[in-house]
Amino acid sequence: MPRGRFQPKFGFLERGVEAVSLLLLLGAIGCSRQTALQRAESSPRPPLAATDLARVGDVVISRQAFEREWERRMDGRTREQLLREMIRFETLLAQARASGVDRDPEVRAAFARMVVGKFEEEQLRQRRVDSVSVTEAEVRAYYESHPERFNTPRQIRLGLIQCKFSSKATSEKREELRQHATALWNQARQTNDFGFRQLALEHSEDQTTRYAGGDTGWMLLQQGNSRWGPEVLRAADALSTSGDLAPLLQTASGFFIVKLLGTQPAGRRRLEEVRDGIEYQLRLEKAQQIREAFFQEAKAGLTIEVNEAALESVPDHALHAATSLPPSLPK
Repeated sequence: MPRGRFQPKFGFLERGVEAVSLLLLLGAIGCSRQTALQRAESSPRPPLAATDLARVGDVVISRQAFEREWERRMDGRTREQLLREMIRFETLLAQARASGVDRDPEVRAAFARMVVGKFEEEQLRQRRVDSVSVTEAEVRAYYESHPERFNTPRQIRLGLIQCKFSSKATSEKREELRQHATALWNQARQTNDFGFRQLALEHSEDQTTRYAGGDTGWMLLQQGNSRWGPEVLRAADALSTSGDLAPLLQTASGFFIVKLLGTQPAGRRRLEEVRDGIEYQLRLEKAQQIREAFFQEAKAGLTIEVNEAALESVPDHALHAATSLPPSLPK
């Protein structure tokens, strides 16, 4: 995991003004009565100041506001294009307010979320939640106190050769296959790893490992493998030294020749291997502590009541239909 500046995500509404303005615009469509903007245009207006760029009704677009918006966008618009957009926005905003859209409960809720998001973002920034640091002592303490997270179980690599038979095969056919598998087992016992791979390529009927020379890759025995069955895993677990060959194994699906190609004993990952992950985890925990402390401060002095009976009466389907979950109840 890359190291550097910690940037937790708060999930706040970005560019909330645009989201609210869109709702206002939708509510303004079709409004036919005279608007406050149109009424204001009938009265005389003083001339624009030298630093003002435009006026829409009673709203003045100042140079400062224009430059701030231009700096925020940084998308290649010309001055004229941006000013036209700002005039359009103020025009539609005035129309929307006159139509009463700003009093719509959904619009008010969207505005409230934007205000809360902005407030929380600024407060957490002051508390430096995005730049919490972790010491070497804290990393080592976490590493030592959570050994189960860094322990690695024993892993093995096997070489497999499978000779399949049908469940409907006659006893004569099974005996014929046994002799064939026994001959392959004797060859495997007398050859090296390269020779074993050649035998697997030529004779194995396990298509997953055949074209890898019978190599299963590293695997954990306790995970099991339904394709090969528990008998193969038990035979493999009994092998201790690379190069060991298990006795010829018969299962319900055929005969297996099992060779131990390599083993990695159980152990523990070194601190250097997991340092970045520990630092990230500790930063997350510290950031969460800062957020929780901020919330506790915010609700100090407030009386918060929860009607548990009313909450329980809300049908489950209403919760399932929600597009997003509400924040947790205050504690």
